[in-house]
Amino acid sequence: MNEKEEKLLFLVKQSLTSDLLEEPFSNGKFNTRPNNKFFGHCFSASEALYRLLGEKESGYKVKRAVDCTNSPHYWVLSPTNEILDATVDQYHSIGNPVPYGNNAKGSSYRFKSRAANEIIKRVEKLLEDEC
Repeated sequence: MNEKEEKLLFLVKQSLTSDLLEEPFSNGKFNTRPNNKFFGHCFSASEALYRLLGEKESGYKVKRAVDCTNSPHYWVLSPTNEILDATVDQYHSIGNPVPYGNNAKGSSYRFKSRAANEIIKRVEKLLEDEC
């Protein structure tokens, strides 16, 4: 993982808060991991990371798979085929396998979600504050 990827991944993780959760995760219907700050954020966190890194034009890809609980999981694949997953800790914390296996498919974002837009603003603010 290069320095830019590592930095943005860290900042995206720092920007995740419960107010960003979208339905059905915000209403508790699918919140099978209520004590995990990363659960329910994979779509918007991956979207924000993908956009911050330069999207398809920079060689990044969005991947999606279904995990063992039948929940979708999203992450970003770098141009060097490294997995960039801001919410992977939701799996490690409960000992479940991360669904990077054979059922992974390419995915895309047709429009910028509210949550991803807010994550991007937060990351840009954190980067600005460093200067």
